[in-house]
Amino acid sequence: MSSVEEFRRKHILTLEALQTLSDENASLKAQLGSSSIARSPSSPPSPSKADTTSATDLLIAKKNECKDLEVRVEELLKLNKGLSKDLKSETDKFEEQKSLAYRMKRDIEMQGKLLEEVRKQLDSFEEMKEKKNREEDKVENDSEESSRKISELEEIVKTLNSDNSDLTDKLKEVKRTSKQNEIEGRTSSKDLNDLNSKLITTESELSRIKFENNTLQSEVTRMSLDSVEKGRRVREVEEEGSRGRKECEVFKARWEEGEREGEVLRRKLEECENRLKKDQSIVREPTPPATPPETGRGGKDFGAFVKLKKENAALRSQLQQLQLNMRNRVHR
Repeated sequence: MSSVEEFRRKHILTLEALQTLSDENASLKAQLGSSSIARSPSSPPSPSKADTTSATDLLIAKKNECKDLEVRVEELLKLNKGLSKDLKSETDKFEEQKSLAYRMKRDIEMQGKLLEEVRKQLDSFEEMKEKKNREEDKVENDSEESSRKISELEEIVKTLNSDNSDLTDKLKEVKRTSKQNEIEGRTSSKDLNDLNSKLITTESELSRIKFENNTLQSEVTRMSLDSVEKGRRVREVEEEGSRGRKECEVFKARWEEGEREGEVLRRKLEECENRLKKDQSIVREPTPPATPPETGRGGKDFGAFVKLKKENAALRSQLQQLQLNMRNRVHR
């Protein structure tokens, strides 16, 4: 049985106790009225000893009933006090759960904001990764193009070296022939000049190609180093993205857990609100007794009980005085 049903049952018992006192009050008033009629001059016959004994027994029985009712009322008061404490405790629990639900809602909102920040960071990481991938592809393409050019230049250098070697051999041959001709008195200065000119041109071209080759080699080396550095940065970005995804999963798990806890707290909050509204409605609007009293006093509160109790005490005092007077008259 819930505390609310227990409170309703005890409230009905209290109302029944008040009705019993009201009925007892009416009975005592009736007895007092009949005793007054017996004392009036128009009714000279005095009550018999049996009537006096019956009235005494009835008074004792009523006293016992009043004591029982007082005990029951005290018990009901204690129970009502306990129910009031329980109601206050439930109200405090309701406020505590309401505050907890508010804090949980605020934590969930904060976790949602953090989750949104993590998502933005992940998007930024993905964009950076795509940019680095494009740069890496460009570096690879440039490296391949440079390697191709270097290969072509190496072939040209080989050809020029071969031509240079041939020209050198021819120059040596021309010089030897020229020297021999000079010794023999024959001159071939024109051929010698032509060969010297070709040799100088070939050496210049060879130097230029070697310089260009060295430049391309340096560029390839630099691009290779850039490619390694960019690859390292790409790996760092991937690692950061992986960590960000893990953090995102953790935040998502916490967010889902917070949602579940918030839903549980919301249900508890609704239950507490419904119980509190039900308890307050019962306290503000007491349920009437199952059998409405004919006297119309069944709906009175504890103040009516106190008033009836005082009236009963006054009536008992008058009845005792009347009984004492009747006994004195009998003894006389």
